[in-house]
Amino acid sequence: MSYLAEQIENWASEFAGSDAARELTGEARGFAPTILSTYLSAACARAGGAMGDVEAAHLQAAFLEDLPRLDLPETVRPQVPGMVRDFLEQLEVSGRLAGGRAQGRAIAVAAPAYLKAASGTVEPPRRASPKIGRNDPCPCGSGKKYKRCCQG
Repeated sequence: MSYLAEQIENWASEFAGSDAARELTGEARGFAPTILSTYLSAACARAGGAMGDVEAAHLQAAFLEDLPRLDLPETVRPQVPGMVRDFLEQLEVSGRLAGGRAQGRAIAVAAPAYLKAASGTVEPPRRASPKIGRNDPCPCGSGKKYKRCCQG
């Protein structure tokens, strides 16, 4: 295991056992080290593998694209945005991540998008243009009605 991965796991475990995680249920607290280390590791990977190069876009992408893929119980998923927000704030307080509070607020704003992505529901496709009626002019440009040209 690399030094950075070990460091991230230590930070995540430290957070899970701290007072900052007191809002989490017991089940969510048990998943916290896995969730948070996956999150921060994904952000670092997006930044090129260095914690110092992590920017807001990396943290946001890891939250909206990597965390929803985790197989979590239904009771834990709603707690993930608050968990990540509090974790980022703690990282700033401890001097490990500059701008952690601001990123935590951005995570709170993105929470509905995370919950939608994590639920696995997919929106039905939408028609790009209106449906062509039988008596409408044919889209091929012939000047005939659609029912007398390309439909039939």
